[in-house]
Amino acid sequence: LVSDRFLPDRQVNHIAQRYNRLCFLIYKANGVSIGDKGELPPMPKIGKSGTYDEEKAKEIKPAEAPTTMNVHRWTLDEDLAILKAVPVFGSCWADISSKLMPHRDRGHIRKRSST
Repeated sequence: LVSDRFLPDRQVNHIAQRYNRLCFLIYKANGVSIGDKGELPPMPKIGKSGTYDEEKAKEIKPAEAPTTMNVHRWTLDEDLAILKAVPVFGSCWADISSKLMPHRDRGHIRKRSST
């Protein structure tokens, strides 16, 4: 663990709390809609027609593929794109993949969104 190796005098829960707070501040600073208690906006109910707000969808910046050889790691830009896209696209993971992250599979995006 990071706490054992680099911060031996700190407890793990203190480090986790500070990391969560840092993520909260980064997401808020980048325009992700998060409530004061950390709740995300509800996922919209999009039917089989797949209609969503095109104007809001255009405002979301597509995430670039990681520049390293290890594509399995997620970047901050990808996380921000997912957090901004889910309230707009709902569970249309294929649309999120094709419009914002063509280098990621829709199943990967769905799993990352749920964590």
